[in-house]
Amino acid sequence: MVRDVRPLARLDMQKIADFFSNGGYATWFQSLIIVVSVVVAVYAIKATDSNQAKTNSVLFAQRYFTERPTLANATLRLRISQYVLVQEARKKIPGYDDRKDIGFGGLFEVARPLVRQRIESNSELQADYQAVNDFFSGFLVCVSAGVCDRATGVRLLAWELLGFYNAVCPYQESLAREYGYDEDSDRYLSFLVYSAEYRDPDTQYFCRDRLTRLLAKHH
Repeated sequence: MVRDVRPLARLDMQKIADFFSNGGYATWFQSLIIVVSVVVAVYAIKATDSNQAKTNSVLFAQRYFTERPTLANATLRLRISQYVLVQEARKKIPGYDDRKDIGFGGLFEVARPLVRQRIESNSELQADYQAVNDFFSGFLVCVSAGVCDRATGVRLLAWELLGFYNAVCPYQESLAREYGYDEDSDRYLSFLVYSAEYRDPDTQYFCRDRLTRLLAKHH
């Protein structure tokens, strides 16, 4: 049986647009040197007022969107890979009907292992993951230290962070289980839930167990 594999350029663009409009449908082991250097750098900044903190958040966003090769493109590659694998998961479910699958819960359950396996087996996606994860980890350290303005960061980068988290969370959580290091997922979710107010598992998240536990813990 010949498998129908369409080139990415021929994918239904409306379906891609619908996918990216849904937040959820879209090596974690940080280099110690990079993490320490980010912490030292943000505490060394002499932020004398809120305007400087806003400027720092803007500088992070400028780096994300304009520095070559752009980190935004790396995130997009990861999200497109996630989208393609969700479509593969759909084919694995006989008679799948999204009208009966609230929040794509059943579909995502099948798709999450595929996303994890694809990143594990693809060195280019691993490199994209590492680069973007390092960037967002540094950004969140800057925000938590008060050196970057939280509100400005939310406006400029929260949606991108959500898209990245959704595209890699199965891989990120697998590495956390393997190495016993959960700080990345927890740091991301705390910012997304309490700063950006992305709190709906059914419409905004691809991985939901950790989110559900986080929301339950604070209610």
